[in-house]
Amino acid sequence: MTQFSSVLYPNHSMITFDFDEKLLKLKTPIVNQINPITDYLAAIQEIALRSVGPTIFLGYDTVDNQVDNTMSLYFFMNRFFINEISSLFIDDQDILHLEVTSILVNWTKAFQQLTGNNMNQTLNFTTICNDDLGPAIVVEGIKINPNLPQGISESDITYMSLLIMCAYYQVGEYDIDKLSCMSLADIYQLVDEMLSELNYSQKVINLMRHYQSLKVDEYEYESNASQTFHTQVWENHFELSGFTDMELSTQLMLASAIELDLGFQVLDKNEQVVKLTYGNHIEYVKNTNMTRLDSYISPLIMENKTVTKELLRQDGFRVPNGCEYNNQMDAEAAYQEFRQMAIVVKPKSTNFSLGISIFQKGFQQSDFKEAIHLAFKEDTSILIEEFIEGTEYRFYVLDNQVEGIILRVPANVKGDGIHTITELVDRKNNDPLRGTEYRKPLQKIRLGEIERLMLKTQGYQVTDIPKEDEIVYLRENSNVSTGGDSIDMTDQVDDSYKKIAVDAVAALGAFVSGIDLMIPDYHKKARRMSNDYGIIEANFNPAIHMHMFPYQGTRRPLASKLLLKLFPEASRYE
Repeated sequence: MTQFSSVLYPNHSMITFDFDEKLLKLKTPIVNQINPITDYLAAIQEIALRSVGPTIFLGYDTVDNQVDNTMSLYFFMNRFFINEISSLFIDDQDILHLEVTSILVNWTKAFQQLTGNNMNQTLNFTTICNDDLGPAIVVEGIKINPNLPQGISESDITYMSLLIMCAYYQVGEYDIDKLSCMSLADIYQLVDEMLSELNYSQKVINLMRHYQSLKVDEYEYESNASQTFHTQVWENHFELSGFTDMELSTQLMLASAIELDLGFQVLDKNEQVVKLTYGNHIEYVKNTNMTRLDSYISPLIMENKTVTKELLRQDGFRVPNGCEYNNQMDAEAAYQEFRQMAIVVKPKSTNFSLGISIFQKGFQQSDFKEAIHLAFKEDTSILIEEFIEGTEYRFYVLDNQVEGIILRVPANVKGDGIHTITELVDRKNNDPLRGTEYRKPLQKIRLGEIERLMLKTQGYQVTDIPKEDEIVYLRENSNVSTGGDSIDMTDQVDDSYKKIAVDAVAALGAFVSGIDLMIPDYHKKARRMSNDYGIIEANFNPAIHMHMFPYQGTRRPLASKLLLKLFPEASRYE
């Protein structure tokens, strides 16, 4: 007998589960185009499945396969999926709602009776009006296709939107009684007239012809199709279906938005800009962390490493000494000044550890020049700073509270006495948790110029074979973005360092920051004016996935914590 979870967001407006009838029901968030809606539906179903457990699948009961599942879709009348036709609006929205809803009922009944297509046999129509979005028709009872992770195809949605538009288009032209008595041929004629007058493409016309002749009794369950999605839900539990082409931190934020009953609309996938809604409350988020809660100036301050250091120094925090250089010749001339020091060469204003090189004392001048060249490839100004001894920890600070601390181990491989460094890198990169472009919790290790320079300073080449159990580091810096490993240390690090991190972020005027501390001994208590630590960087857009899905240690729910700062009224779902 199938076992069901005892609760699944019982008051959630987009995800509901009827334990008596074993129905999993979904509603869409706000969308205004055809293509994204199936992405949103797949994402919502994925979150629902992860909540009730692996025994449940949308539209399919593993016991008797007799469940009649349905979903609801919102069709906003001023944001049609196919076209915007503002000229068709009628001022009296109450009458419009009544007439369009009644016409829709009759039209869909006529299509069902005359064609035998019962895909929409249980449809109900209601109307709503949102102050921000305007009038909308809610279509309930759409039969779910269990073979699709979205539960419905883009063609089905296009067909539904065209039906609504046809009814909307004819308001005032035909009374409801006349429409209810029309033949199928007459209805087809009305549809053809609308498609012709509004200059729809032949592709849309052909789609409508297909549905006009379609006769469907039931979907045939295809176990392979559904099982593929079902498996992905659990194997890639950090990803969000429909949005895997976005950064992982953004995917995790959208997943948390669904769990908190927030409506969302991705405004720009490339720029990671999202609109979030809760009732009439609207917020905009970019790159997960950038919200109205931070002032405009604080990200600009943290982006500039020179300004960040100076502000922290003025407030008594320990930061590395060093110099800024604006041209490669001056920087290279400083070799004698720095060669007996442990130093860091890095761009002035970039993130993700791009162009950073670290040297211990006594490095070669040729290596120094190459590091400067790599740094200038990323920025027009670079910094050469002292290297502060210790282990690097990332503190995620949100609203004057440390919500996560990560120890980041530099990119490395472990020798086996058989394989070359290149081969060991390839084997480690096969881990399904590793990916590229920040789509997975860990990043693939690269063997680029910086990695080869690091190997050279240790006396290695990529073709060398390390001894068994020998650890070879490919980077000096420990960023996860460059192939490092993440270990949660939130509960282990002494509270004195948490206070230093919080105070430092406050000194920068930031609401959200990922601030990096070098700490020799995290058990030892520290003071702001001591040498027991050093602040090496502050990040205005810190990745949250390394905290939510660390390589080792406790997961920290940073996405929901951040969203609840924007929508405290949604806390009842936490």
